[in-house]
Amino acid sequence: MKKIRVSILILLMVLFYALVVEASYPIKVIDDMGELTVIPEKPMRIVSLAPSHTEILFALGVGDRVVGRTDFCDYPEEVSDIPSVGGYSQPSLESIMAVEPDLVLASFGTSKELIDQLRNLGISVLGYNPETLDDVLKMIWEIGKVTGVEENAALLIENLKERIAAVKRLVKDADRPLVFWEVWHDPLYTAGPNTFINDLITLAGGRNLAADADSPWPVYSLEVLLAKNPDIYIATKDQWSDPGNISERPGYDQLKAVKNGRVYVINANNVNRPGPRLVDGLEELVKIIHPELF
Repeated sequence: MKKIRVSILILLMVLFYALVVEASYPIKVIDDMGELTVIPEKPMRIVSLAPSHTEILFALGVGDRVVGRTDFCDYPEEVSDIPSVGGYSQPSLESIMAVEPDLVLASFGTSKELIDQLRNLGISVLGYNPETLDDVLKMIWEIGKVTGVEENAALLIENLKERIAAVKRLVKDADRPLVFWEVWHDPLYTAGPNTFINDLITLAGGRNLAADADSPWPVYSLEVLLAKNPDIYIATKDQWSDPGNISERPGYDQLKAVKNGRVYVINANNVNRPGPRLVDGLEELVKIIHPELF
């Protein structure tokens, strides 16, 4: 009899929690574009206009609600079964409307014209442009709240923070080599301050060569690169971009990183997409910067 009473109590608590969560709508959100959006009820048909948003939705356990994604959304594998609404920068309004979304997650690459068109058609749109790792964690929480899975978001963020803390403990007393991060090779773009890439380099026990730049994404000349002479050179590669053989570029043989065999090309998707896999990238990066710790 006692077990039955306990079971009934637990069931009532679960039902009460569910009612509280449902009653939390409508939700008011000010997104990264500075727009106030009201989410009237739990979104059940979501279109993601960025690979990072898609990855976050699946990590939160609401991948089954994603009804549209871009051509560039390729992770996890299940997304291949979801209709594409077009490219990253120019998705199709008609394709988006065809899947009847109640929420569209946009990014800095989404045109304001498209966002305005969607809002004029009565679609809730949230735009995100996280700059730092803290911004990414905040975005994960907010998307979890908007989709009604705050508990999943809290657990995911806790796991990510624990893994970040483990890396910080590992490199606490290590020397910090100078790291250059190639974003693009022609012209030579790198990641400066107020970027999640800068955060990754610092957390992994390195010093970002461009940490003192005047902008988040500065362009460097070969002369400046040679003058600063990084200990480690990192570039990224995916199905759309390939830096080629960096060591064979004219003048690069003078770099300390090239002379010492410390040029690395890593998977772009783990470090360029502001989502949960950034921490996978961090764990890969610390092994590159501090192999002696493993």
